[in-house]
Amino acid sequence: METSAEERIIHATISCIEAEGLERATIRKIAETAGVNSAAINYYFRSKEALLETALNRSLENAFDWEDFAASQDASAEERLSHIMAQLMAGARTYPNLSRAHLDDRPRARKVRRTALASLEQFLTTLEQDLLRRDTTVERSRVRSTILQAFNATVVALVFMPELFEQYAGIDVEDEEARLEYVRSLVYPLWRK
Repeated sequence: METSAEERIIHATISCIEAEGLERATIRKIAETAGVNSAAINYYFRSKEALLETALNRSLENAFDWEDFAASQDASAEERLSHIMAQLMAGARTYPNLSRAHLDDRPRARKVRRTALASLEQFLTTLEQDLLRRDTTVERSRVRSTILQAFNATVVALVFMPELFEQYAGIDVEDEEARLEYVRSLVYPLWRK
């Protein structure tokens, strides 16, 4: 089955953001990668900002696909959170420029990440609800605090300062078990505080 031009443009945009960074993902490069002319991009998306917003949102839909977290479906709340954060860490390590684009706070980037921020908030809220069902003894504020601290210490830190993990903490972020142990060392003490 042939992929539509619109889908090729979205996938090309994601690829260009990862390869070039958000600022250098030009319409020309995106069109070339998608195998379309620039007019097609304007036809489907009306503006570069709309295209970037669509692409960032699509990449988050893929990153936050709950089916990807099925392996920890029967785990305790702490273990579920640890597994999910370790998987998000793996994604941030695999796609650093795309991850940076989601977290970029420069004025121009803010315009294109509106829906990305809403997707992240929805994901974290769904995660919070999932964890509260697993452990009814923990207060909602503690769950929220633990999620936010774990997200910042894993995904955000890895996106902006990947060298600290290996150079300072001696953590090989390429190793799945090392990532999981690192996240557990954060989550369990916070959860049981």
